[in-house]
Amino acid sequence: MIHRVTVIGNSHIRALEKAVEDGIVGLGGIETRFLWLKTKNHGSVSKEDAIKACCSLGAGDLLVLSHLGALHNQLALFEHDAPFSVADPETGVPTPANRTVVPVAAVREFFLTRIGPASTLKQFASGASCPVFHFGSPPPRRQMLRKIKKVRLDRGEVDLRAFADPALRLAVWRIETEVVDAHLEALGIRTLPAPPEARDEDGYLHPDFYAEDATHANAAYGALVIMQIISALDLSGSPEGGAA
Repeated sequence: MIHRVTVIGNSHIRALEKAVEDGIVGLGGIETRFLWLKTKNHGSVSKEDAIKACCSLGAGDLLVLSHLGALHNQLALFEHDAPFSVADPETGVPTPANRTVVPVAAVREFFLTRIGPASTLKQFASGASCPVFHFGSPPPRRQMLRKIKKVRLDRGEVDLRAFADPALRLAVWRIETEVVDAHLEALGIRTLPAPPEARDEDGYLHPDFYAEDATHANAAYGALVIMQIISALDLSGSPEGGAA
């Protein structure tokens, strides 16, 4: 039986935390803690403290990570000065049309280079003597609240950027998801796909699950991820098919 659930990661863990806080989904009284890793502007838990938390977990616990899968926003959230296209790995269609097509292999290499050895994930997973899951960022939304967004640069200046074509954002998200899933499998970490119930007929995030910003999902989405975790556990609290 699962005694404790520890969720460690980036800002996307807030959707899960809020789902629990709002009572949308319950964990049957299981002790649950959410640790948002500290970055330059967000989070509150250092990597060192997160590793200690992982090392404190035993066989009767569960570790859920969200660390990879958000780089697509660096590459394709906003329109580039030299707009490009890439073939969607699911449909094979370059989108948007009438642009320079960047090979899918080059996009994969972009993500592989930035993932690197993922030593942080290795440290988290190897330190925990329990099943380990990972979920990435939600699929991109089709519609943005605004066509233009103000972006504050590091030097304090403000730039105006147009959001990239939604089909391009979805294609790049799919490519990154493939790369991340393969990497996690090699590390022995169980992956949780984006819940199909939260996606529209074309694969975008359904409007019912939009958060207030351009890149996150809401608590209802977080509840679906938690339900995925619960459904992956048998009645004894062990992952179906054994430990990761």
